[in-house]
Parts: sequence; C-alpha cells; structure tokens
Amino acid sequence: MEWAEAVTAHGNCGEGLIKALGEASEKYTSSRPRGVFIIGELSAIGADEADRNKSRSVAIQFSKNLPNVVAGIVAQQRIPDFEHCILAVPGINLSQTSDRLGQQFASPQNAIIERGADVVIVGRGIYHAENPIESAKEYQRVSWEAYLTSLLQNSRGF
Repeated sequence: MEWAEAVTAHGNCGEGLIKALGEASEKYTSSRPRGVFIIGELSAIGADEADRNKSRSVAIQFSKNLPNVVAGIVAQQRIPDFEHCILAVPGINLSQTSDRLGQQFASPQNAIIERGADVVIVGRGIYHAENPIESAKEYQRVSWEAYLTSLLQNSRGF
C-alpha cells in the first residue's frame, strides 16, 4: 500500500485479509494515513437483498473490529451503525440514470445531499467523455456545490 491512500475490499475476503491490508499499510502510515473501504453495496440492479444485508453487516463488523484499518464503506446510502466511517457512493453520472446492463446511476447532488455521501465514485461519466479532463473538472465542480448545499441544509437545524 505504498502508493495508495485507500483500497477497496469486499467483505467476502474475510477479516484476515483486511487485517493484512492494515498491517501492510502500517509501514507507510508515518507519511500519510491509509485505510480500507469495505464494499457494502454496488450500484447494479438485481443484487439480492439477503446478499446486500450480509455485505452491510460484514462491513459494520469489520469497522468495529478493525477501527484503525477500515476507513469507510462503499454503499448507496448511509447505513445505521456505520455513521462513524466515510461513505463512498458509486455509480455517479451527470447524464445517465441507468444503462442496458442494470447499472443505476445517481447524480452528485443526489448522492451528497440526499444520501449523505462523503465521497462520490465516478467512472464512465469521466472515462467515456469526449474530454475526460473537462468532465472530471465538471464532476468536481458539481460535487463541491452539492457539498456546500448539504452543509447549509444541515446547519439550519442548529
């Protein structure tokens, strides 16, 4: 993990692998903090609810057992008992809501304001763009604006 600040791992890999990733990162932690994001949910249609519940519960258990290793979860929304970790929402796209393969996309605004994302994961919206650099800048701009809006909305209750 010398070159990465964070990696993703599926809960199916078992707690031993998550521990090993944590041990590997300890050697480099003095220069930058590192962590593992557990995949709790994906953004494709047809995922079995029982599998999704199991993935969530494994992610919660890993975060409790390995708090110095697990930095967050990849999921579609905040999960009870996982508020202490970073939420990374996958399947972010500005121009599509779904595709022919069952991928379900969300806008940065929906992910950040409605679902509580701390991080948005953009794939095809950037790498399939005619100009990926400009597209990345647009996602950054729109996501930042959504983040600022979420701060304003959350501060109204205080």
